[in-house]
Amino acid sequence: MTTFNGAIVRLRPAAPADIPALVAIRRTPEVYARWRGGEDMTAAVEQDFAEPDSTPYVIEVEDHLIGWIQW
Repeated sequence: MTTFNGAIVRLRPAAPADIPALVAIRRTPEVYARWRGGEDMTAAVEQDFAEPDSTPYVIEVEDHLIGWIQW
């Protein structure tokens, strides 16, 4: 998969090492209110990684992971 570098953000392929940061983001009240995830947020993110036929990328700003996108 390709890494996309923009003027402000970078999209790179998501990796299992990103799961702890994604879990932390999903636990914030603002994100949880829309994305949810249940009691075991790590398992929820791992399930997202395992979705068949999906293409997951993380979003980074100044080398800080700030989100995720998949299609």
